[in-house]
Amino acid sequence: MDYRKRKRKSRKKILGIINIQTITIYVNKGYSLQQLETYYNPANYFDEVHIFARGDKDWDISEKVHVHPLSLTLKGILQAIRACIQYKVVILRNFQALSTHYIATEVKYTLKIPIIISLHSISYPPIILDYDHIITYVEWLKEIIIEKYGYKEVTVLLNRIDENFFKPGSFNRIPEEFNKFSKRIISIGRLKDSVKNQSSLIKAMAFVIKKYPDTLLLLIGDGTDRQKYEDLINELGLQNNIKLIGSHPQEMIVEYINWCDFHVLINDSGDIGKSLAETLVVGKPVVA
Repeated sequence: MDYRKRKRKSRKKILGIINIQTITIYVNKGYSLQQLETYYNPANYFDEVHIFARGDKDWDISEKVHVHPLSLTLKGILQAIRACIQYKVVILRNFQALSTHYIATEVKYTLKIPIIISLHSISYPPIILDYDHIITYVEWLKEIIIEKYGYKEVTVLLNRIDENFFKPGSFNRIPEEFNKFSKRIISIGRLKDSVKNQSSLIKAMAFVIKKYPDTLLLLIGDGTDRQKYEDLINELGLQNNIKLIGSHPQEMIVEYINWCDFHVLINDSGDIGKSLAETLVVGKPVVA
């Protein structure tokens, strides 16, 4: 049976998503299944959502949202095509990753279904024009895409922040050793210098400490450049004033946001970062 004819007969709205990260990692970070369902199926719009995630396994987030494994080798193309046929996907979303671009476009041209991509920064080449629609989450990024590439099929879809979760509150579980500092700064994000540029923040702290020695900076998150940052901190003699505390569940992220004086993000990608929006919702200032 021709897939395109079957697709036209289907009345269900079924979304496929290609995700370069395992969805399980978000569960380990403390995201609830309800948060994940809301994130991947906003307003419960789709009848079904099937997420094809690198290194993951088959499991269900909810009755409507399902996770499946995906290889990033050429095998992944066949996996994605077969899965889209099996689950009768009518639109495919490539979730913020050009490294899976070849999978999304092969699905598009093989099955004749539209593909969309989510962009969170300006560091993307013209291959975005292969997509039928682009989603950004800030107006200025939409304007750059239109101006630079002449591409007008762009929609701004704001990041959803759970205001019942991210709100002013206590920070009773913060380690006592951090509370002795009167000036408290946090920076939340993946430890990857080519994207987040935390090395510039670490170097800037050397000047801050000279004037305000009672200042503590917490880098919250993990990544490939952790050892690089530890070496830089030791080289500058800032071990007492900068701490790399790794990833934490969402319940602790809220506490750290409430605990800090402000949140800093320095990066070269133009990506604002969801954590900054969460900080603003809590009512704390940001520097970016």
